[in-house]
Amino acid sequence: MEVNEERVTAESYGSLNTNNAADECWVIRIPKKLAELWEKAPEGTDLGEMVFTKGGTTATGRKVKPSLTVHVSESLVEQMQPPVPHNRNLPPGTVPPSSMPLNYSLQAMTKKVPVMHPFVRNPYNGSVQILGTVTRTANMQVEQDQNYRTLLKDRLIATNINSNRFVKPMEQTESIIAKQKSTLQTNSKKRGFGDAVSQTGQRLLDAAQERSLQLQQQMQGRHKKARKFAPDQPIKSVLFELFAEQQFWTVKDLKAAAAAGGCTSANTKRAETEIRDILRNEIGEYHRSGDHKNMWELKKEFQQQT
Repeated sequence: MEVNEERVTAESYGSLNTNNAADECWVIRIPKKLAELWEKAPEGTDLGEMVFTKGGTTATGRKVKPSLTVHVSESLVEQMQPPVPHNRNLPPGTVPPSSMPLNYSLQAMTKKVPVMHPFVRNPYNGSVQILGTVTRTANMQVEQDQNYRTLLKDRLIATNINSNRFVKPMEQTESIIAKQKSTLQTNSKKRGFGDAVSQTGQRLLDAAQERSLQLQQQMQGRHKKARKFAPDQPIKSVLFELFAEQQFWTVKDLKAAAAAGGCTSANTKRAETEIRDILRNEIGEYHRSGDHKNMWELKKEFQQQT
């Protein structure tokens, strides 16, 4: 009977091996399908190649940005992925497309990362080995090149063409124009909660403007009739007379009407405050909502008297 020399002990479990802690490591987020493909590949398999492109200006004057790209091994994809069934509706000579993109680029690469150390744990004695220090992070994204767009079109045709319908892939410009037209039509036809709120607010503004116009017309009519309040007439008496002519008022309109009628006390700076106190504490009832929002009317008992 063989006895495994590497066994869990009080000294081995949790012990750290930091010999490689100074080695630089990159953390790269890989698409799920590609990560599963690489995980299933046996050790020693050629996964692909990473290409570093130096930035600068070429001999023809074309500017080239520095980039990092990854090319997945095509033989690995053909070996590890199950064969794609041929669609009988495909045109003659068409090869079924592979479901795995081969070209990727590293995006959103940054050096500003917190201190992170990848590690592995020995399954036998529980010791931990530090593999290095993370110095960069990046995302691995599919390269949107002409080959990838052709792959998408072929995949679309392979899965959607039958005897009842036909799918035509559009170019990018056609797709953008169609999307813009659809957005404009949707915006012109939609009737949602926001539109209802907007229409309600517009109706309230129109009603306020109409009341202001009616008040101006009434003021003009009063001037024509030369109707005047007594100069020393109390504000409360003036308010009762104004409410006898109109049921709903704002404080500012009451002050303007009293001043236009010749009430000298309505011309003072305290007139608006005095009117508001009389309405609040004695004779008025305030509307906080509804068609007469922010307006005053007489209490019921005073309405019967007037």
